[in-house]
Amino acid sequence: MAETIDDTKTFTIALTAEPGEGRIVNQDYPASVKHGATFDVDASTENIGDGSGTFVMELHIDGTMQSRSAEFTLAAGATSTDKIPEATAPTTGTSMSIAVKCIRIT
Repeated sequence: MAETIDDTKTFTIALTAEPGEGRIVNQDYPASVKHGATFDVDASTENIGDGSGTFVMELHIDGTMQSRSAEFTLAAGATSTDKIPEATAPTTGTSMSIAVKCIRIT
């Protein structure tokens, strides 16, 4: 009769969540601003990643970064509304293009 040998090894491997990933879900900004005036933008960010993350939002005017929010941390699935303070409108022209970007720091 043949001998049966159990050659099974069991290991434990740590699993880590995917990093947080921020997505801008809403932004609130003034309909008009005077030339050279400062203004604030409120934006909501949702963490669509599997893990928590620390983020900052940037406001770009006509392609140039003008202002940043304070850093904030969001758990997976959480949403936060934060202020991007004191951006300055251009001193010439009839309109400006604004973009809000969410950047993951950690």
